[in-house]
Amino acid sequence: MPNSLNFNSKKVKISLASTISDPNLTIGNTILQDGTNASGNYVGSAGIATGSLNIINAGIGYTPSSGISTFSGISLQSVTGNGRDATATITISNGVAFAATITSGGSGYQVGDVVRIDSIGAVNVGRDARFSLPTISNVNQIIVDNVQGDFVVGSANTIKFINNSGITTFLNGTGVLVDEIIEETDGRHIRVDHKNHGMYFSDNSVTISNAQSDIKPTKLSIQFAANSTSISVDDSSAFGTFENAGIGTTNPGYLLIGNEIIEYTAVSGGVIGGNIVRGTNSTTHPIGSPVYKYELNGVSLKRINKTHDLNDVTVAEPITFDYYNVKLDMSSAGSVGVDRTVGTNFPILYANQTKSAGGYNTRATQNMPFEILTPLVQNLTVQGTSLSAEVRTITGQSINGNEIPFTDIGFEPITINAPNYLDSTRIIASKVNEDNKLANLPGNKSMNMRLTLGTVDSRVSPVLDTQRISTILTSNRVNSVIENYATDARVDTIDEDPSAFQYISKEITLENPASSIKIILDAHINLYSDIRAFYSISESSNFDPIFTPFAGYTNLDTRGEIINLEDNSGLSDKFVSPANSTGFTSPELEYKEYVFTSDQLPPFRSYRIKLILTSTNQVYVPRIRNLRVITLAWYGFY
Repeated sequence: MPNSLNFNSKKVKISLASTISDPNLTIGNTILQDGTNASGNYVGSAGIATGSLNIINAGIGYTPSSGISTFSGISLQSVTGNGRDATATITISNGVAFAATITSGGSGYQVGDVVRIDSIGAVNVGRDARFSLPTISNVNQIIVDNVQGDFVVGSANTIKFINNSGITTFLNGTGVLVDEIIEETDGRHIRVDHKNHGMYFSDNSVTISNAQSDIKPTKLSIQFAANSTSISVDDSSAFGTFENAGIGTTNPGYLLIGNEIIEYTAVSGGVIGGNIVRGTNSTTHPIGSPVYKYELNGVSLKRINKTHDLNDVTVAEPITFDYYNVKLDMSSAGSVGVDRTVGTNFPILYANQTKSAGGYNTRATQNMPFEILTPLVQNLTVQGTSLSAEVRTITGQSINGNEIPFTDIGFEPITINAPNYLDSTRIIASKVNEDNKLANLPGNKSMNMRLTLGTVDSRVSPVLDTQRISTILTSNRVNSVIENYATDARVDTIDEDPSAFQYISKEITLENPASSIKIILDAHINLYSDIRAFYSISESSNFDPIFTPFAGYTNLDTRGEIINLEDNSGLSDKFVSPANSTGFTSPELEYKEYVFTSDQLPPFRSYRIKLILTSTNQVYVPRIRNLRVITLAWYGFY
């Protein structure tokens, strides 16, 4: 069962042909465009960074380690946001960032963007300084959220807005043309929070049902009988529009009474009528029955409570272990409503707001993934009798693997009342996937267990308790999401790293400062898996960690020195060939020693380490043992 349906409204950055400085434009104003039916809410601006930066993290180990020095023309790298090319004058005091002021503002920055410095000072050993932008100037980009319709680039399509007094006016007084539209979110996807849903590959269908309206219902003021031609309600004010357009014969609305979905085309006073089309389960509804507008976040629930194809999804990282995305069909396909993909008669339709919704009764189908099968069969086998088992399953696909799913494995022997380690990922598919993908299997069933009862004496037989037969399914939560550990900033964090298999140590505080850290461990890393190591250091305790990858053998020269800090990958100091064994129990596994070293660090008293273990096959997972961490002081370096 999903926890929630998470909508993202359509959000765009509109790059303008000239800078703007309109004092009447304030957050929350409605943005419009001449020649289109597009609209949206103004939520911010972007432009040139300016002023003094706020220090979020002062960092550690910058030069000079004592005294004060100021460095000019230091490049700033974006941690959040899309700004680029800004430089700053930065003051270092006793090894940490003390002050920072923008010297060249770049472009595309927003207030609150976080930036970092990669190189400063004579010795490139400092790290972890973070700054935020308090102000911007020369605004040439506006950010518009909750967009309906499409903004366009055109010589006659100037931007205007509705100010706080309700007056529509052109931006900058005469209007500003649009240079570029940058889409941040498309307003057509729903992220479904659904733990261990088992649909780890796109060739799946999911049926969502019982998602509820986010609009307060009204009540029937008169009984709505099976032959009624209109619906009388206490308050019909919410029903005059549907999907952000007026109700009529070309745009019918839908409402829900009980379990019946009813179509209507007119609203007048407290009466909903026009062309009433009853649902397939029509019945008489008594006075006082709740009447719901069949709409959620400005979108018809007919577009949500349906079967969705995960192949249609077009967002990045559409599927994780605990959520997946579905794409709303805004066309008229499948009789889900009026075609809202063109924008001729009505604005192109997108979700109204970024929000979580759906209600507690929302349901969604799911697969059940497993790599270990433990059949529990209560039985009695006396001397001379026997009981054996076979199972017929279908393949799944690891979340970042390339196995072929929905393949019939056929019957294979298993041991009852014991774990059975399988050599490929398997699933018990949802009913909708069984019907779509398994037409050649008996009953379209994705799992069958066959028990064979044997005896050497016709007078005795094994005994089965059919009321106590069940199966435990076990699946490994391991993925391989990060493509480049040197450039993907998510690995620097705890909360944003999408890797499912992580080890993060608690904070360790040293009695004396250290300037070197080494990790030694034994690991079983097979052909499918990988291991990366990171560290975070600080001069003080209780610090917020920013993890740095170890250099890795691909970024070390013949003397063991780092070639380029920006290419640190978290690999071990030397290449270690993967294990050839792909077993499941410890005696079958081959462990090899991995060493990760980082020397000549800024003196630190507190540290944490982080290990990321990945695999593209959830059957064969990495394992570690004998973890040791050593810190040393390299006297005389500073």
